[in-house]
Amino acid sequence: MKKIIILLSLLILLPPLTATSKPLIPIMKTLFTDVTGTVPDAEEIAHKAELFRQQTGVAPFIVVLPDINNEASLRQNGKAMLAHAASSMSNVKGSVLLLFTTREPRLIMITNGQVESGLDDKHLGLLVENHTLAYLHADLWYQGINNALAVLQAQILKQPTPPLTYYPHPGQQHENDPPGQLPVIDTDEPILQYHDIRPFCLGSCIHRLCCIF
Repeated sequence: MKKIIILLSLLILLPPLTATSKPLIPIMKTLFTDVTGTVPDAEEIAHKAELFRQQTGVAPFIVVLPDINNEASLRQNGKAMLAHAASSMSNVKGSVLLLFTTREPRLIMITNGQVESGLDDKHLGLLVENHTLAYLHADLWYQGINNALAVLQAQILKQPTPPLTYYPHPGQQHENDPPGQLPVIDTDEPILQYHDIRPFCLGSCIHRLCCIF
């Protein structure tokens, strides 16, 4: 009897695990969630994610976090998280989580098991990650996310893997402009048009990537 009373006392004193446990990732209410404020032009990323969904039938949930504490648990529960996040969407035959971590630049990709790409989830994740990591290590998050979406979309639609591409930010007019910020324009200097700057932007990106290696 004494042992039973002690056990009951311990159960009362111990806080319930469900109340204190912290979710692995934020609730995915939209296709793009950045809790770090790292990625510029969030609205543009969200728009491209929506275009991806319309063109592939796969909902890409992009999440940016400082780090992930329990990757094994995330992979174990990822399908259930995706099912819940995509439950309110129509015309969706698959969903994928693209989780970017900023402290140690990484990309973790998890699908709901219904993404028809011709590859299993492990190799599909490696393919997308290999085309993205160089951008992340160069602190080019906007570029990395855009390229991840492009590579993943090509694989789902059975198209050739696209080459490394530089995606100018909305309002960006010079290759060295800080990501997501408008440049200070000299009124005496002619403003370059989009087709004028694209080769220079791509050259700058390739130069930055080469510096990594």
